[in-house]
Amino acid sequence: MMEGKVRAALRLISRQNGGPPLALDERIEANGTSMTVREILKLKHPNAKPITPSTIDPTNTPPSEPHPVIYEQITGPLIRSVALRTEGAAGPSGIDAQGWRRLCTSFQQSSTDLCDALAGVCRQICSSYVDPNDLTAFVACRLIALNKCPGVRPIGVGEVVHRILGKAILATIGKEIQEAAGAMQVCAGQQAGCEAAVYAMREIFDDADTEAILLVDATNAFNSLNRKAALLNIQKKCPALAKVLINTYRHDPQLFVDGEVLLSKEGTTQGDPLAMAMYAIGILPLIHRLDQQVKQVWY
Repeated sequence: MMEGKVRAALRLISRQNGGPPLALDERIEANGTSMTVREILKLKHPNAKPITPSTIDPTNTPPSEPHPVIYEQITGPLIRSVALRTEGAAGPSGIDAQGWRRLCTSFQQSSTDLCDALAGVCRQICSSYVDPNDLTAFVACRLIALNKCPGVRPIGVGEVVHRILGKAILATIGKEIQEAAGAMQVCAGQQAGCEAAVYAMREIFDDADTEAILLVDATNAFNSLNRKAALLNIQKKCPALAKVLINTYRHDPQLFVDGEVLLSKEGTTQGDPLAMAMYAIGILPLIHRLDQQVKQVWY
């Protein structure tokens, strides 16, 4: 099943007949250079960088502490419901979404107890700081290198249980995340966010005062985001999301690829269901600085 998904993804990316994932020692010719897949993946997962003061939200108000009661909505029935709607391949553990659906639904009281236990874990990592060593396996991912023709596109496959808990968190505090991201960054779960962005830019473009339009696509954006700065900004902008992200990103997540392990040291990790929310809120200081100079919408 996983090989079929890889071939389908490769066909969409390369518009060719597809093939197996790239080997780490395979050389890729792109932009006049020749590099191994291993070297390209390391470049796409850079070392952590120091915090630049301009990337920090200037608000001096200390972050508010969310009341733990907001996470009481994360219950066993919610975990079961999310598990039933979760699809996808397995992470490093080898248990795919179908396997987790069976675990959460097919064994009567044992399945109920499992869902209740997962809900308890979810509430704890959202409301208190835990030892990140205990979450090493939880945040680990498989990494698949696909040929982008030219170049390499890394695809991360996180643990299904991580996806289940992440979706339960989004279902519980999604409103807080959307309010924090606001109307200019519309990738945080806002309904029809992309469509709204298109109509907004069309209206701005038709304005007589508009002289030009600039389309910006950041290279390797999710892996290049300053992780420490993003977590500091999220503590101020969306405290309800802060603890779970600090717990899961305090240590560098492991990425398993072709028998080797890379570390995700910067930005967000592919396969993390909270990555989009983390990125959306983490770059708000940049958006606010540009807001004084241009009319903008981010997605």
